[in-house]
Amino acid sequence: VTGSVQRSGDSVSVKVKFLHVGDSTVLFARDYQRRLGELPNLQREITTAITASIDANLDGAEQRRLGARREVDQRAYDAYLRGRFHLERGEMEQARALFEQASRIASAWAPPNVGLANYYTSLPFFTDVPPIDVLPKARAALVRALELDETLAEAHAANAYIRAYYEWDWRAAEQEFKR
Repeated sequence: VTGSVQRSGDSVSVKVKFLHVGDSTVLFARDYQRRLGELPNLQREITTAITASIDANLDGAEQRRLGARREVDQRAYDAYLRGRFHLERGEMEQARALFEQASRIASAWAPPNVGLANYYTSLPFFTDVPPIDVLPKARAALVRALELDETLAEAHAANAYIRAYYEWDWRAAEQEFKR
């Protein structure tokens, strides 16, 4: 899957191509225009279109998950994306503030809580804060995220990270990574 995302104000233009690995034959190509807050639904729409283009069979649970529509407040989505940006750059306090802002704006939306969990688990690598001081906060953020959306892959990945790198519980980490 290749593509691009371009933002202009509150609008987002997404171009997607799905290529055959062996010969780069284009199996699917489409351009989308949406409002920023509609991106979670657009991700589902693109996934559904790609699976249909290759005649993939989805079971009932997968179809229900992809069929669920959620629109997110654009301000929350923007704050969340900015938080991810700052987290990737190691700008920890900006990331935390933006994840908290996104969570306040859209309290029933799970991703900002995963962002906070990632912030807390990254903090010991960027500061002198010991892991023991932040892991309870990371766990609390993950619990909240999973309460809101137990299917969220990012939440399970963050939980797997904690299990592997902080608790050294390889079996539990493997289960979460597979999830």
